[in-house]
Amino acid sequence: MRAHVIENNAIINTIVVDSLDIIPDLVDAEIGGAIGWTWNDGNPTPPPAPPVPVPTEVTMVQAQQELLAAGLLDAVEEFIATLPRADQIDWRYRQMVRRDWPLVEVVRLALGWTSEQVDALFSGADTR
Repeated sequence: MRAHVIENNAIINTIVVDSLDIIPDLVDAEIGGAIGWTWNDGNPTPPPAPPVPVPTEVTMVQAQQELLAAGLLDAVEEFIATLPRADQIDWRYRQMVRRDWPLVEVVRLALGWTSEQVDALFSGADTR
């Protein structure tokens, strides 16, 4: 029979045994679960899904559509209009927006956004 080895409320291994009594903290693997799952009161629970990484780059169209949907595009464009002409041209004609682009950080600081808010904007833009 297959058995899970439980340690600190987690399934740490699955082994083949003749009996569940041969070592402590064995449970019948037929109940379900897998290595890395938590074990709470006889219920196997899968680990949470890993976080989706923040995209490092989106198209300018995606970025602007996301800013528009979030009600932030006007504020960004008003701020961009106060910057040197070279930055305005870069914003207007750039095809891709990278998360590490210095202008993204300048806008973030100027508009008082957190890094997490910018990450959420990039994640949202990536779905457009």
